[in-house]
Amino acid sequence: LLSGRHNARKEMACRLPRSARRPWGFSAAARPPTLLPPTLLARQRIAPLLSAPRACSSGTAAGANGGSKGGPTREMVREMPRHISELSGEMLFLMTKTQGGSLIASRERLRRDIMWVDDVDYEAAGVRIVEIARYGTGESALLKAPYYAGWVTAQAAGWASIPLVFSLELAMSFNRHYVMAPLPDEGGTDTLLEVGIWTWQWMEPPLGTFSFFLLCAQFGAQQRANLGIKPFTARLRSRKANQLCAAFPQYDRSILRDYAKAICFDDADADGLDNEPLWLERSRAAGGRDNVKTPSM
Repeated sequence: LLSGRHNARKEMACRLPRSARRPWGFSAAARPPTLLPPTLLARQRIAPLLSAPRACSSGTAAGANGGSKGGPTREMVREMPRHISELSGEMLFLMTKTQGGSLIASRERLRRDIMWVDDVDYEAAGVRIVEIARYGTGESALLKAPYYAGWVTAQAAGWASIPLVFSLELAMSFNRHYVMAPLPDEGGTDTLLEVGIWTWQWMEPPLGTFSFFLLCAQFGAQQRANLGIKPFTARLRSRKANQLCAAFPQYDRSILRDYAKAICFDDADADGLDNEPLWLERSRAAGGRDNVKTPSM
């Protein structure tokens, strides 16, 4: 009896339309959209934009645009963006949110946000950018000091280890002041390798221990990243971003944080004064702000 009921239900289900047999009543065309991670979504959105010039450089595309020998045409070159201010807001967003970010893109987004919030033109927004950059890079030398110290120490220790192992004169002086190991037999230090064999008896413990310490530190840093714990550099960037957002709360917090993190350790072009667009320089030479145009949004 139970087997008969099961077969009857199965036969009735087979007679139903396919859309009615789907859970929650969704059809194949009405499935909910798949949510992609922001990084993957940014890559999918920016990939066609990056591959567009290659497609235009082919013979077919060039012929469609008036080119006779392939490659870009004069019209394509004339419309090519020559400055970050000529890019769209969507492109700037993708450049900022991709891994590693972009200082010039985050600065341009902040400049446009200043134009919107303060109701000023592009040139006046650049003056405000200079003020924000000066405040944001005020402690850059102090923040970079530990990294410079580590860099100099690592370089000095690496280069000093070579003569300490293979230089007989330096090894004899180092042994006389710090090690006091017995001197080698006569003729046992005629070559660099023989000197290295003698010095390795006291150079091996510090070099080996320090190498093992670095290996353990690297493994520990990887496990900390797996746990989602921010490294020291990321915490410094977040601290700088919070300070800048507290000092200029009228601007968009997300845009300001991206800019603050970008200039935390890379402040060479934080204000953008050395990277002004050519059309802005020409407008200044032609007669001031009346000729300043608005960048493409």
